[in-house]
Amino acid sequence: MSVRPKFSRALGALSGVLLAVVAAAPAAGAATVRDTPSLECSGTIEHARIDTDVVVLPGRTCTLDHVLVLGLAVLEGASVTLRSSEVQGFTFVSGGTLAADAATFGSIDLRDAEVVIVDRARVRGSVGGSVRTLELDHTFVTGDVDVVPGDTAVGNDASVRLAATAVDGDIATDGFQLQATSLTAGADVRVSNATLPSHHALAVELCGVTVVPATAIECGLSTNVSAPTVLGWAAGSHAIQSP
Repeated sequence: MSVRPKFSRALGALSGVLLAVVAAAPAAGAATVRDTPSLECSGTIEHARIDTDVVVLPGRTCTLDHVLVLGLAVLEGASVTLRSSEVQGFTFVSGGTLAADAATFGSIDLRDAEVVIVDRARVRGSVGGSVRTLELDHTFVTGDVDVVPGDTAVGNDASVRLAATAVDGDIATDGFQLQATSLTAGADVRVSNATLPSHHALAVELCGVTVVPATAIECGLSTNVSAPTVLGWAAGSHAIQSP
């Protein structure tokens, strides 16, 4: 199962955010914002409920600390940090950077995102799209994780790290170095065209991975998986496919 159709719909839903922000003025100290097209964030917003989408414009930095927002868009060159916050709808990262700790998301859509690091979080939907570096640590994803390297990933500079994370759906990576420890997958795990960065010894490293309901991988290691080799673990099967 691929999440890309779902995320194309997400882009359409957020396109209005990118247009509306041109006419939106920055909020000034309001704890709650209601019925506004969007809210432009630069700096820190704390302990607030924002009943609209938050947009971080190119080159800006935004911190959301104990904040509830409807949607979030992080544009090229922008950076956002979430602490104990929730994005109810889509989080869209286009060429920007996202760091989150103790956060809740609807779905996370990536388009040539730079670095996305999510720790101690819950994603009610899926994580998918294109990114240079993706790290999920102590995170529960209800849907799928389906990613490819973005345009910012130069050469072999693309990696996915999944630690102490559970994914109810499929996991699919294509063109990344993959490291996974204490990972639980509710459906299939597919690793395609794994890369070997110059400063790493392994292209694929899987330790303590469980593919529900029956497959358990204590440690699966690969030094260099060249295209078009595919490593696949199907739910309930110990098969490793290498066409």
